[in-house]
Amino acid sequence: MMNYTKRIIFVIDRILVFITISLFIILISLMATQIVLRYVFHAPIRGVIIYSNLLFTWLAYLGCAFVSRDNSHLRVEYFIEKFPKEIIIILNTVYKLCPLLILILLSKHIYKFYEFQHGITVAGVGFPVLYFTYAFVVGFTLIAVYTLIKTDSDIESIFMGNDAKKSSQ
Repeated sequence: MMNYTKRIIFVIDRILVFITISLFIILISLMATQIVLRYVFHAPIRGVIIYSNLLFTWLAYLGCAFVSRDNSHLRVEYFIEKFPKEIIIILNTVYKLCPLLILILLSKHIYKFYEFQHGITVAGVGFPVLYFTYAFVVGFTLIAVYTLIKTDSDIESIFMGNDAKKSSQ
């Protein structure tokens, strides 16, 4: 079971890295081209700012997934280190499950927002506004997947003792 989970994480990671690097290269190329065309040739491309906003939005949410994957988000360790190890494990598990809880709480509103945006296109460019919403949904789905996979070992260590955490690594 663990090898299967590691394989899924590896595939998701490779796809996520490829997409993120590709989006970043496209964003930088698009903005560099826009700068050259606007200031050198005085002929800017119409809609580049909207496309760059879309790419940046996707990069932000995919970046959130990266941070969630590596558990490298900002947090204050000073107070947590004062608790016993069992409490630290419980606090870390609850802390890791917070994005999943937020996603569940927001799901009703996300769906209403999706229904509201359905059929609306961005003025001047013509792509659906939903492309921005899809970034939010995909990003938080990846965060939820990474959260569930990473908290599995923490939950095992809560109920089975600290030896389960060592054996799962």
